[in-house]
Amino acid sequence: MSGESFGRTLPFHLPPGFLAQLTVLIALTTGLAGLHPARVASPAAAGAER
Repeated sequence: MSGESFGRTLPFHLPPGFLAQLTVLIALTTGLAGLHPARVASPAAAGAER
């Protein structure tokens, strides 16, 4: 038996603009989250000379 038989369906709709905003936000957030570990792991942070 499916839920549709009893009228138990949930509409699912993601507007394209919202999906694009989420994509950009997630990309920026992950980029920012990687800056600190990258800076800490860089040779310059360990005191290495250029």
